[in-house]
Parts: sequence; C-alpha cells; structure tokens
Amino acid sequence: MNPKIIQIIKMISKYSLYAFMLQCLFMSMVLASGAKAQYKSVKEVTLSINAGKMTNKKGISSTELSRKLSLRQKTCWLFRKKVVQSMKSSKQYPLKGIVEVDEMVIGQQEEEVVGRANKKKKLVIVGLEKKGKGISRMCAKFISDASEESFKPVFSESVDKQANIRTDGSSTYQTFLDQYPNLRQENSKKKGKNFKDIHRVIMMFKAWLRGIHHSVMYVQDYLDEYAYRFNRSFMKENIFDNLLKRAVNLKSVSRKLLANAI
Repeated sequence: MNPKIIQIIKMISKYSLYAFMLQCLFMSMVLASGAKAQYKSVKEVTLSINAGKMTNKKGISSTELSRKLSLRQKTCWLFRKKVVQSMKSSKQYPLKGIVEVDEMVIGQQEEEVVGRANKKKKLVIVGLEKKGKGISRMCAKFISDASEESFKPVFSESVDKQANIRTDGSSTYQTFLDQYPNLRQENSKKKGKNFKDIHRVIMMFKAWLRGIHHSVMYVQDYLDEYAYRFNRSFMKENIFDNLLKRAVNLKSVSRKLLANAI
C-alpha cells in the first residue's frame, strides 16, 4: 500500500470529526482491495493486505462482512452503503463508438404482466460500449417505466450523440432518432439472438445479484457497484486507489437518505 495513504489514515484517525471519512477509507479497502481488517475503534484501525482471506472480486454482502469482521450487520451495511455511493458514475465519459441499448427486468415473474410492464419487478435500461470483438464499458439505470421520459436521462447522460447505437424494435427508441442520427433498430429475434453481448452482460449481472445480495431492494446501488467493477475489470491494480479518492471526496449523506434510496 502507498505509504502516503497509510499516513493519511493515521492522521484522519486522530480526529473524530473525520469519522465518516475514516469509515469510507476502511470499507473501501475491504471492498476493493481485499484487505483483512482488525477493527478496534474509530481511532485505531489496523489494516494488512492479505489476499485470499478477505479478497472477493465479486463483492461482499453486509451480512458476510459482519461475520468476517465480527461487527454488527447494521454497522457493516451502513459502511458498505456509503462506499457504494462513491461507485456511482461521474457521467463524464459517455458511451461511444458501437453502443447497444436494451432493457431488463429484475425480480420474480408476475402473473398477468406482459412485455415491459411491471408491478413489483424492477425495470432497468442497460447500455453497452463495444470495442473490437469485446465489451469495453457499460451503464445501467433503474427506470419506473418504458416511456420516453424515463429513457431520456439515460441517453442524455450516458450515450454520446455520435455513437452508433443498436436497439430492438421498441417504439420508445424511435423517439430518439432525431437526436441520435446513428441509432439503428433491429429485431432482437428469439432469446435476443441479435444482441448476444448485452444479453450476456444482463445474465452475468443477474447471476451476480443472486449470488451476493439475494434482493432487489436497492437496485440502483447494485447496478452502480456492478458497473463500477465491470468498467474497471482491466484496471484492477488501480481500482483500490481510485475508490479511496472517491470515498474521501464523497459528499456526506444521512443514514435516512441512504436507507430510503431505491
């Protein structure tokens, strides 16, 4: 670990005023780097990198974190929640080049619900940037319905105007043809045969969600965390430092707002 980071942690730990920052630093290490932590007090945190004992490239739930660190689950949930907030996209780098956009539904199948309609299930729009034969980056956002109004923030914040966009034949995407001249609609065919890459990412996310969190209560947090990890899969050496900086610069958010977030 960078000696400067260790020095910063020691300095911060002397002042209770910066307890929130210390919590973010502590949980960043647990979540991003695979740090084994021996938590003694807010003023004394001993960290030692020990790959294999706390490392989990897929992430870790607050329940599992509580068991490993011998801390209250509520404490681990709050710490983890704060760190995940720093994983949100800065929206400074929209998807470019060849981009695929599609929706997915998260949750159990509902009776008498057809197509993109949903009751208790969560509807999510997913964007994918392709590079060569592989996938470069992704973004995902929870939306209330499949209307133009719900789709618009995703396109404006996360997709470049000149991107070569591929979507299915949904009528909602047709409303963006004027703003995105390179948008092309295609028949997705049975089981999304024409959109294999984005459907593969969707299936990977759902498998990750079932394996780690087992819930869709805080779906946007899970989407942000997954996208953060996915987009940095080729930069794993720097993901720890990057998350530390984000956690320290994160604006303080109350527990009540965190708990009420979708």
